[in-house]
Amino acid sequence: MKKLRNILLCLLLILSGCSGTKENAEVNEMGCTVGSSKSLKVYEQYTQIAPNLGFDTFVQLTAYVEKVSDFNEYWTIVKENWEYYDKLFDKYDSFDGVNNIKTINDNAGIAPVKVDDDLMEMILLSKKYYEITDGAFDITMGPVLEIWHNYREEGEALNKDGKDGRLPTQTELDEAAKYVGWNYVEIDEANQTVYLTDKNASLDVGGVAKGFAAEKIALKLECAGMVSGLVNAGGNIRAIGSNPNGEAWSVGITNPNDYTNPLSYEAIYYKESMSFVTSGDYLRYYTVGDVMYNHIISPYTLWPANNFRSVSINIKNSALADIYSTSLFIQDYETGLKLSEEQGFDALWVVDIEDAFEAEYSEIIDYDEKVKGIQLVANESAVSHTGKLKNNY
Repeated sequence: MKKLRNILLCLLLILSGCSGTKENAEVNEMGCTVGSSKSLKVYEQYTQIAPNLGFDTFVQLTAYVEKVSDFNEYWTIVKENWEYYDKLFDKYDSFDGVNNIKTINDNAGIAPVKVDDDLMEMILLSKKYYEITDGAFDITMGPVLEIWHNYREEGEALNKDGKDGRLPTQTELDEAAKYVGWNYVEIDEANQTVYLTDKNASLDVGGVAKGFAAEKIALKLECAGMVSGLVNAGGNIRAIGSNPNGEAWSVGITNPNDYTNPLSYEAIYYKESMSFVTSGDYLRYYTVGDVMYNHIISPYTLWPANNFRSVSINIKNSALADIYSTSLFIQDYETGLKLSEEQGFDALWVVDIEDAFEAEYSEIIDYDEKVKGIQLVANESAVSHTGKLKNNY
């Protein structure tokens, strides 16, 4: 009887797809079995970058592979998908055969738009995290963001000529905000359509698009057999697997006052798949007088958020890293810290020294007379990946 029970148990294991070597194998969100970098007995590191495939930024792939033909296959996946997602999430241009964000916005108040699986998934994800972030992340902010986009483009041009930019009036912003909200968005999952019920409503997915694209590309690379490397999607870092040489992936925190310097403060180290995304005020902004007005607009105030110089997030899913970096840049420190602890992700905040505040894990980083120093603040889980931070307010 005991022998019969053992035979039946083995049959059940076989029928369920389990085996002694595969029962602990990792399966990614696309249902693909994820390989291990330990399988790379002999390998080479290859890197390729494309500066203008889409999203107005670069995309770079670094991969550890046994042969260059594997790398070429992975790079083709990156290029094709980067261009695809750029078209899908575009709010300014139309493309033949593609129903994208612009298609949805153009049909606001007119008709529902049938969308593909990826766009539907991203819109549903955005709605979910609107609730989780208490409205800090909101892709329905399109009408307000469009106003700021126009003023910022004009301001950047004026700044180049040594002139001040202009600011929108509160009346302009308040009028646009009347058409912000998920109450204007009708989602029909059965028919896979999205409909904006008012002609003045619009979507803007800039706070999640790159992260979503990076995550999907990473999953497709895993499905194609890639076991170790990095996708750099315009600064959104997505690591795949572990480094085959045994070293950790390292990510540096940029000083916003010296952001062109390739040498950064290396703060955190990871040995597994992860994503690292930073939202900051120092790359996209214009000035009026001596005041910088960055591109991250708070849904709470309708004005650029200015609590921090930057916020960096580590979590495995790159789309969520994008969402959380935007949200915590907008929220105050206490609210963002609570959210990071509840949702279980690493968070690091950067402020200028003169704006330093009390925090459990903090470090003042001095530079030199020409470069203003910063305060780096981390939550507890981020500290576990560095060991450097202490309470040094």
